[in-house]
Amino acid sequence: MADPKKPAAPTQPTTAAPQADPGKNAKPQARTSYSPNATDQTVYADGVQGIAVMGGVARIELYQTIVPGSDKQPEQRVITHRLVMPLAGLGDLSKALKSVGAALQQASEQRSKEKKSA
Repeated sequence: MADPKKPAAPTQPTTAAPQADPGKNAKPQARTSYSPNATDQTVYADGVQGIAVMGGVARIELYQTIVPGSDKQPEQRVITHRLVMPLAGLGDLSKALKSVGAALQQASEQRSKEKKSA
């Protein structure tokens, strides 16, 4: 049985970001690993209600839909979480979202080509 006082080993491998080209001003890339409790902090959200920047800190409000919209009634949402990070973290988030968007676009184009050739 595991010792409850000792943190469990991470379930995900330690990862390293791609290394930048070496040069005079090259900055080493950050190393990232998963916290043993990372899954305890997983949050589900249907979307982002808004992003506010104040004093070098970004606040991202996440919502869940509690009543779907219809022709007669608008969707009802509730803000469930607020993610707060420094602006540098917001820049990292932006890069990650652009990367995911590009990968989704590429996969969509590939599927479209495969359908046309079939």
